Amino acid sequence: MKKKVLLWIGILAMCTFAAGCGGNDKQEKTAGTDTEAADEKKEESRAEETAREDTKSEEPTEKAEEPAEKAEEPAEKTEKPAEKTEEPAVAYVKGTVTDNVYESSWLNMKITLPEDLLFLTEEEIQEVADTGEENMNEEGQAAVAEMEDTSVYELIARNATQDFTATLLTEDSPMANITANQYLQAVKSELQSFTTDEMEYTFSDEIATVSIGGQDYQQMATSVTYMDVNMHQDYCTRKQDNKLITWILVYTDDSTATKDAFFASVGTLQ
Repeated sequence: MKKKVLLWIGILAMCTFAAGCGGNDKQEKTAGTDTEAADEKKEESRAEETAREDTKSEEPTEKAEEPAEKAEEPAEKTEKPAEKTEEPAVAYVKGTVTDNVYESSWLNMKITLPEDLLFLTEEEIQEVADTGEENMNEEGQAAVAEMEDTSVYELIARNATQDFTATLLTEDSPMANITANQYLQAVKSELQSFTTDEMEYTFSDEIATVSIGGQDYQQMATSVTYMDVNMHQDYCTRKQDNKLITWILVYTDDSTATKDAFFASVGTLQ
């Protein structure tokens, strides 16, 4: 059911249209008058010298082992970055609308509407949802009921003549690893199967990347005829944390300029 939520939201929007040693060496010399004693001392001296030489020859070996121990230190340091963990996702907070300005810290988005557009109030958005739901079948109504638990309307903007409507919503991602492209492909598949005598969709050849307010979205453009009115319906989606952010735009050939002016008004808070 969840993969159909965006589909039904789109239909609902249309129905209400008409995110790093060394050591010191020491030597000793001895002398004697007694020959045997001297010889013995010489032998002792030689023995001592031999012992000293043996000792000296062993010192480098012991010291040579030190670098090997130090060489292991970098290996321990290289393991430290693996201990870093990702920062937790910022908690979602719905944006706010004040007169003709929309702001969202979570989306880092700010919109100041052109003069000929206006935002719907929370009450009006609910009325739009209710009216669209009345025109749906039982499956559509069940999807909209589920949408209330997984999706949030951020805003709906439209012009006075109502031939342009922009809807921005956030939805809990139905699967953790799903991409915006994959999600739109699923929506496309559902829309293709949703064809009646009153509603028939045609699609652009491929999903394109578009920039809206400094963020890249995947866009699926469609055209549909509903109640004898020819309309364009564009789905622009991106993923942020565990949510999908989607624009649904409904407009006619005559209101394409209004759509472009609206997107030019979408900016950032920072």
